[in-house]
Amino acid sequence: FKAAVLLAVCTPGLVSAWWWLNSDLGARPVQQLIHNSGLWTIRLLLISLAVTPLRSVLDWPRLLLVRRMLGVSAMVYGMLHLTLYVIQQKWSVPFVASEIVHRFYLTIGFVALLALIALGVTSTDGMTRRMGRWWKRLHRLAYPAAALAVLHYFIQSKANVSEPVFVAGLYVWLMLY
Repeated sequence: FKAAVLLAVCTPGLVSAWWWLNSDLGARPVQQLIHNSGLWTIRLLLISLAVTPLRSVLDWPRLLLVRRMLGVSAMVYGMLHLTLYVIQQKWSVPFVASEIVHRFYLTIGFVALLALIALGVTSTDGMTRRMGRWWKRLHRLAYPAAALAVLHYFIQSKANVSEPVFVAGLYVWLMLY
């Protein structure tokens, strides 16, 4: 089961790499890769948040075995999202930092990514043991991080907001459940 989920979370990245190698990403391939990685960051983050309710609804306790993998995968796609943005800006880290500070939606996305990185770094068994009860408190950051990621997605969407509205609705539904 875990191997199948690992293959599933790697598939979007592998497909994007295939499209890039075959020049199937259009006139602005890096921009398309940025969007793809951002979409998969949010999708995987919401799927990881949906694991607990799905475990209850489906009465499938083994589903909890993949929650960490899903969350860490969301972090990896988020880091790829930022890295591709830096590549698009010709590796000008000072310019990217300036953009993050001056563009509200980039600031929101960066804060969400920092939260995901904190969650990913502390997701090992050793960190769980060392942090004790503080681990659970820290990992509640997943909920505001997801809210920030959804807001980032919503703000950056210019004309077509149907998918961000759907994603926001899914997030609200998960939080209410």
